[in-house]
Formats: sequence, structure tokens, C-alpha cells
Amino acid sequence: MARGLGSTITTAISADEIIYADLLELHFPTPIFLTDAPHDMYLTTSTSGGDQSFAANGEWLGYSNVSETGVPRINSVSITLDGISTTFPNQFLNNPYVNTRAVIYRVFLNDDHSVIGSPVMIWDSEITSYNIQDSTQASQVTVITSSVFYDFEKTRGRRSNSASQQVLFPADRGFEFATVDVKDLRWGKKI
Repeated sequence: MARGLGSTITTAISADEIIYADLLELHFPTPIFLTDAPHDMYLTTSTSGGDQSFAANGEWLGYSNVSETGVPRINSVSITLDGISTTFPNQFLNNPYVNTRAVIYRVFLNDDHSVIGSPVMIWDSEITSYNIQDSTQASQVTVITSSVFYDFEKTRGRRSNSASQQVLFPADRGFEFATVDVKDLRWGKKI
């Protein structure tokens, strides 16, 4: 993916006042699209699969700081969702969620709240875990997301089949004959 901001976005962020909204995509079998904007937004992102309605229903409460450094490391971001409605508790309690893609975008807006340029991806990850916190005052679902290499050192249960490889690298055929060549693929094994 190309890095950098177009001239339209660069001009927008150099202004005295910056207006923006964030978008959240949770790629469950039935995807969920949310925004923290004061109104629903109809947009296309590079991962949304076309024009989508990002709901401004107040169910997305925020996320932790997204940081990037020059040091290779696996980052994590916590996404906080409303737990009062049954939407998210049911989604996580009744469905597989591990390795579900979660993407956060930022869109810059004019004074009339029209979108300037294209959405800018600020976080692309997979869901690794969740936590439901209930109290007499509130209920929240905290979703932990990490980069796709979060379990790179994991040796047991690693996916090593053609279908899982195609998700990340559609043109890669490296695992197509893995079951024929090696019966027990051991990661880190000295050959």
C-alpha cells in the first residue's frame, strides 16, 4: 500500500482548524461499519468493498492511541464498543471472532461536513481477543486488535494451508502442495 497523503489532505491538515471523523470496519461475515461522526456517512474505503453506510449510532466509543515507530514491533490497539445494546456482546459470544479484520480510517471534512479527499487508513489489524465489562452504570466491549503478525512466534496451531495463505497473499501458491511434501510441518525446524 502506498504511503503518504495526497495534496488535498495535506492542504486540509495544514489549515488553522481541522475537522475529521474516524471510521471503523469490523469484517465479520456480516460486516459492521461505524463512525464517530455526528451523522451517518456513505463512503468507499480501500477495504469496504464499495460504498457503505457508516452508522453514527454511538456504539463505537473510541480506541487507544495508534502509534508507529521505526522499530519493528507488533502494535496493538484497543477498540471500545457499547455493550448496553446486545449487538456486540452477542456478536462476540455467539460467533468466531479471532483473526477478524478490523480497520480504522480517518476522513477530513469541510465546514459543511462534506468529505475532503479519500479516507486515510490509520490502523489495519486482526481481532485477537475481547473483554466485556459490566457495571451498574455502564457496559462496554473492549476489543483487542493487533497487526497480522501478532502470533508470528507461535509454533502450535499455526495455519499452514493454501486457503489461509490466499487470504493474505492471493497469488502465493506456496502451501498448495504442503500436505503432499511434508506430513508434519514444524516451524523453526532445522533442515
